[in-house]
Amino acid sequence: MRWAGGQLLVLLWAFTSRASSLNIPFEVEQPPTITNHTAGPIIALPFDSTLTIRCDAKGNPPPEYRWTKDGQELNLPNIPTIKTDNRNGTFMFHKKHFTQFRGKYRCFAFNKLGTAMTEEIEIIVPTPPKFPKEILDTIVVKEGEPITLHCNPPEGVPPRQIYWMTVVSLQFRSNSVSLDGECL
Repeated sequence: MRWAGGQLLVLLWAFTSRASSLNIPFEVEQPPTITNHTAGPIIALPFDSTLTIRCDAKGNPPPEYRWTKDGQELNLPNIPTIKTDNRNGTFMFHKKHFTQFRGKYRCFAFNKLGTAMTEEIEIIVPTPPKFPKEILDTIVVKEGEPITLHCNPPEGVPPRQIYWMTVVSLQFRSNSVSLDGECL
C-alpha cells in the first residue's frame, strides 16, 4: 500500500510539471454581463457637486461601452468637468451641467459575442416650479354657487403640495374648495 501512494505522488508531480510547461489558455470567450450599475431614478439635488453614473460589465474579450439618452446615442462633450472612465462605462459630471443631462439613460456593454444593457436610469433635476403668467378674466358667481377653477401646475418632483391662494397671497383652506375632488 505504501508503494501505491508513492506512485500516485510521482504521477501527480509528472502531470502538474508537464501541464505547467504547456500554455493552455484558461479563459473562455463570453458575451458581456452587467456586474454593477447605477439604479434610477436619481434626483440631482442643489447641494450635490457631482453626479456619477456607473456601468460595469465583464466579458471576454473585455466589453466596450456606449450610452443612450432618451433613446438617442449619447456623445459626451469633451470638457474638463465631464469625466469618463475608459476601463468601464462610468461617467461623472459637475453640477453646472445637471440641467443639460436630465433625461433617461441606458448603458450598453458589448463585444464580438453580444450586448448587455442596463435598465433605464432617469436623472431628475428639480427646479423651482414656475407658473406661467396668465391674465384671466374676472369670474362673478353668486354666493353658494359652485365654481371650477382650473389649475395646470408645473412639473415637479413628488411629493408636491398645491395650494390655492387669494390675491393678497394668503393661503386659505376651506371645505368648500376642492382640487380634483379632494378638499384642501
